[in-house]
Amino acid sequence: MIRLTAALVIFTFALVFVGGVQAWSFIESERAFLVPIEIKFGDNGFAANKRLQVIVNVQNAGRSPAFITTANVTPLITDNLSQLPSYNPTGTQSGGAMAANGGRALTFYEYDNPQNPGYLIDQSNFDMVNSGQATFYVFGYIEYTDEFALLGKRRIGFCSVYDPKNQSGAGPFSDCKDVPKYVYVK
Repeated sequence: MIRLTAALVIFTFALVFVGGVQAWSFIESERAFLVPIEIKFGDNGFAANKRLQVIVNVQNAGRSPAFITTANVTPLITDNLSQLPSYNPTGTQSGGAMAANGGRALTFYEYDNPQNPGYLIDQSNFDMVNSGQATFYVFGYIEYTDEFALLGKRRIGFCSVYDPKNQSGAGPFSDCKDVPKYVYVK
């Protein structure tokens, strides 16, 4: 009788474990999942002595609505991207709601507010980027919750590099390579 009881206890714990794994899998499969699908310039494009506007289109690839709590878009011209991202505080903004299963794309504008008149690319930086002496990066993050918010917020980091000659054929921006501190899902 004791062996039967021990076997039932082990079997019950196994069922509880399997049930927990199934519940976790179900919740993860139903959660919102935001993905930056396109990064592009606004009306002025990438031009010297013009106001810079960077647009990041985001899509919800999950099955639950997402509520964006914070988003950041940071443009940077440099010849060497640091190991850790340093987000520009003026690029931080609040978002809104996004419908499930794709929904609509939200557009984030960098430097598009009355408190900040705009960021101008001077002729020197424009020439350095176009000649390949410096690189223009756009990186940031999107922090959001969904209806499973008891499990915590989610945060996705992104990083793209401007290709002035469009050598990749994929458009003016391509994904940054080998920058795990910039590109992540938490």
